[in-house]
Amino acid sequence: MQSTRHFRAALLILLTSTVANGDLVFSFTPTGTGGVSVTGTGSGMVTGGRDTNDWDIENFATDFLNGTFGNTQTSADTVSGTLTNITTGLSVAITNFAVDQDASSGDDIEFDTSTNLAFSSMDEFTFSLNATFDFGTLPFTAVITGTHTDAGGPGDEIFGSTSITATPEPASCLLVALGGLFLPLRRRRSMG
Repeated sequence: MQSTRHFRAALLILLTSTVANGDLVFSFTPTGTGGVSVTGTGSGMVTGGRDTNDWDIENFATDFLNGTFGNTQTSADTVSGTLTNITTGLSVAITNFAVDQDASSGDDIEFDTSTNLAFSSMDEFTFSLNATFDFGTLPFTAVITGTHTDAGGPGDEIFGSTSITATPEPASCLLVALGGLFLPLRRRRSMG
């Protein structure tokens, strides 16, 4: 009985400490046409005050775009989502989502909201986003698979830590694997 209480207390502390700093997590996966699908989520308490409609996340510890992609900011072809200040009860729509490789400050993520949204230090927030890049805008081959984390949150970023996870969808991996298995069979048949 006592061990159950200790476990619950430890779990509560863990959950509280996770939410206190807050974070944004972006998942990059390939679309069926070779572009990129992005989902973004986040919640917690902000680490500083801001009043803006332009949010920038910079200085990722590892690159999430191939160097050949270039430094031009690239906006998603479709985007929807919301950024909410739970403390004030105000919520705004996300109207733009963009990525780039900025030579002066590392890889960047930017999202814009329909109007300014103010945050004071330790306001609670939630964030959700869905975006797609067409193959001609951002091919999935330009994304480096793995997990990429920002290097500590510069002044522009008030949401704690941010990470990007770029993984091919399991279905895509399966198709590639099956294609590799059947390729030798096709060659044998065509030779015979």
